[in-house]
Amino acid sequence: MTTSRGRVWRSSVVVAMLASTGWHCLLGGHHGAGKDVRIKATEFKFAPHRLTLQPGMYRFILDNRGQVSHNFQIRDLDAARAGRSDATRSDHHHIAKAEATPGETATAEVMLEPGSYRFMCHEPGHSAAGMTGRLVVRAS
Repeated sequence: MTTSRGRVWRSSVVVAMLASTGWHCLLGGHHGAGKDVRIKATEFKFAPHRLTLQPGMYRFILDNRGQVSHNFQIRDLDAARAGRSDATRSDHHHIAKAEATPGETATAEVMLEPGSYRFMCHEPGHSAAGMTGRLVVRAS
């Protein structure tokens, strides 16, 4: 007979194992009900710098842990290659943008369709210094 305490303990172990192996996106975060994705910005990188998500609505939370202002912009690479008008619907061809001063957080919400995206910090010189990342959205 399994006790309630035993089930809770086993569930906790499974959660800890999945999180430690990088499968945390299956438990919330990237694929969970809230579909929040946290991005940490420092000089001059994003963590994580590669993401694979399912199609849907996402809220990207930019956490600026750096000493200077950073922003997070997502560009739709497939739309830009195809010359679609939605690839250029705002300044700098981005589909989502968040800006945060040092120690602050900011959010950007965007509906992501299957495809290839690039994210970057558009502050002068930051993307050239390595503040870029890749985002792939795949239908399951």
